[in-house]
Amino acid sequence: MRQRGVEQARAGRVAAARALPVGDPRDPATSIGPLVSRDRAQRVAELVDDAVAAGATLHCGGPAEGPWYAPAVLSGVPSDARLTREEVPGPVLVVEAVATEEAAIARANEVDPGLGASVWTADRYKGARIARELRVGMVWMNDHLVAPSAPQVPWGGIGRAGIGRTRGAIALRTCAEPKAVTWDPPIGRPAWWFPYDAHLARAVRAVAGLRSARDADRERALREDTLQLLRVTGRWLRAMRRRR
Repeated sequence: MRQRGVEQARAGRVAAARALPVGDPRDPATSIGPLVSRDRAQRVAELVDDAVAAGATLHCGGPAEGPWYAPAVLSGVPSDARLTREEVPGPVLVVEAVATEEAAIARANEVDPGLGASVWTADRYKGARIARELRVGMVWMNDHLVAPSAPQVPWGGIGRAGIGRTRGAIALRTCAEPKAVTWDPPIGRPAWWFPYDAHLARAVRAVAGLRSARDADRERALREDTLQLLRVTGRWLRAMRRRR
């Protein structure tokens, strides 16, 4: 039954790919227009041919005249084929059945270019969990390739799929050079200046313990190190008075 389900799913995708009209992008009936250049079309053909030579099955699609490439659906692609490890600049879909959800995530993460991925599920929380585990720059749930023209959505990948992000607030921050500027009062000696001693070390430990979210840490700091914190604070106040 499982094998029959896999075959039916694959047949549905092949039928859908064959139904996509290839042609002039100015024609409203066209679904698949030309690639950006003949070189791109040639690269797609090379990757598909390499997979077929390695044992994959090409169910539909292939090169057309000029920079057009009809949507291709393949199955049985070896894991070491170039098609599964390099970016494919064209309409190519590799169908692969896996036994578990974890296996699907692991298989997807074997690909070094990590631009985008799509997760299809009726369970939003499950989809979000899968999305967090995928090593890609973008994940679309129940959609694929959200238009990069949305100015508020960061666009970019990881690994060999990009060199940063465009659009969104994060892209604006990459256009700026951060600079740290600090201010210390011109009088007194800040407690964190050299030379350090045992009193300062225990005072710092007291601050860390008092800021802890664990009750045991705060209680230990109050019991063992608060006196040292008060001593260091007093020392700092006396140093400020002498500098005035």
